[in-house]
Amino acid sequence: SMALAWLLARGVRPPQPWSSDELSRLIGVDPEQFDRHTALGDATWCRAQWNRMQSAPKPEAGLEEWLGKARCSQ
Repeated sequence: SMALAWLLARGVRPPQPWSSDELSRLIGVDPEQFDRHTALGDATWCRAQWNRMQSAPKPEAGLEEWLGKARCSQ
């Protein structure tokens, strides 16, 4: 769900049905590079995706005016 939101924030709308492998590829993390379906392999793959999604949005995404202005509801 985070990869999908990251992509949507950048104006990329992947076709359904979504697969974790395809979403991973779209954010720039090749799932084939990890020992999938093992505890360590899947954890490393998830960490690589997390690290990738920590990058700042591209200016063309139109989000720069919102950066640093998130508010928490109470």
